[in-house]
Amino acid sequence: MRRRQGTFSKEKQMGIFIEDKDTIDVKVFILDTGDNIYADTDKKVLLKRLKEEKVEGDCTEHVFKIGRMNYRVNVEVTKKSVTMNGEDISVDPSTYRYERFVSLVRDWTFKDAKGKKVPVNRSNIDKLNPEVANAVLVKLDSIL
Repeated sequence: MRRRQGTFSKEKQMGIFIEDKDTIDVKVFILDTGDNIYADTDKKVLLKRLKEEKVEGDCTEHVFKIGRMNYRVNVEVTKKSVTMNGEDISVDPSTYRYERFVSLVRDWTFKDAKGKKVPVNRSNIDKLNPEVANAVLVKLDSIL
């Protein structure tokens, strides 16, 4: 069964039990000009944007392995993004998106200058260029 990049197979979508190992691959295409970073999960969209902005260079492809949101992850993310004051409940959408992203990124293909794999952890996720993180987050919003 062939599946599109950035989607869960039908069997996994319908699963009642979601394992931590259940992941999808989200490809992100990146161009680093030295002055700016351009990123998108759709290479055609990125190339069109680069052409419109008259930016030249070669894009690199990276893959994020993204886990599925199970009940445990949902509770952890919600606890960090919801505040309660008496009967008032408020949700910080930015914190929710950030915590969801940190909780669901399982792996990626980034390497350092020496060719060593960059570990996936909160500290390194915090260091991601916002353009790259946002490209993946937009994709996550559409599939989760």
